[in-house]
Amino acid sequence: NSCKDPLSINLGIESDCQYSKLAFYITNGQYVNWNTLETFNVTKSEISVNGKSTGTITKIGIPNNCSTPGVVNFQMTSGDVLDWANVVTLTNGNTVTFSGTIEASPSNPCITVKAD
Repeated sequence: NSCKDPLSINLGIESDCQYSKLAFYITNGQYVNWNTLETFNVTKSEISVNGKSTGTITKIGIPNNCSTPGVVNFQMTSGDVLDWANVVTLTNGNTVTFSGTIEASPSNPCITVKAD
């Protein structure tokens, strides 16, 4: 038997379907309050997938791949669409939330996700 899911990265090859790995990252370490023109630094950037915390992004910048330090990795286990959220905490204690959806890609074993 071979994998029959067209969203897997190993369609027709192995019996167990394998799916894309995700690498969540942020590109901004500061946010401006446009009402007061104050700038606040990011103190925490916490990723959740389908409502479950998966880790904290510890480095700012675009990753080269899924093994880049500082990203939050998540291994997809099916072709189902996933909901993700990133709660960014600022130095003033306020939070900014970014969110979206992502699905497996049969042609991309490592999907980088801009989470800000």
